[in-house]
Amino acid sequence: MWKIQYSSQRSRLKSPGSPTARALDIMTKDFNDVTTDLQNPPQCNKAQIGNVSEQTKKLILETYPDLKPLRFASKDQATVFGAMLAAAKEMPRWRLTHQDQAQGTLEGVATTAMMRFKDDFVFVCKQDSAGNTIVHGRSKSRLGTSDWGANAKRILQYFKLVEAHLQ
Repeated sequence: MWKIQYSSQRSRLKSPGSPTARALDIMTKDFNDVTTDLQNPPQCNKAQIGNVSEQTKKLILETYPDLKPLRFASKDQATVFGAMLAAAKEMPRWRLTHQDQAQGTLEGVATTAMMRFKDDFVFVCKQDSAGNTIVHGRSKSRLGTSDWGANAKRILQYFKLVEAHLQ
């Protein structure tokens, strides 16, 4: 009887599209490096973040198909960088380790709430040829092989704050 109940509960949890199924899917993926730029992932000056493997790029696309860079059509790089800096100062448990307005780069270390793990992050804003300012982000856990979605969540939370500062 126990196995039947467990199996039926498990199948309900795994029903396609359910939030629980999505969470289980993310928790079982074996990667801890997330970026919005798969062609040219942002690199850190202070932290030692290596290249993103092809396997990890594939997993990022599969797991976070909606994770995109920020695009601002009517904001210059200096304005966007100011919003990035203000938003970074509001993020809980973040410590900035490098900032370069000319390059549009912010780097730092985020400390997780529960286990106090250290994760490195870098955000870069650049103007494209059409005059849009694009913000790319990358967050990578220092330990372990899976982040249980923490790095993508960090990027999305930060992007929301940056957007709020520009409204």
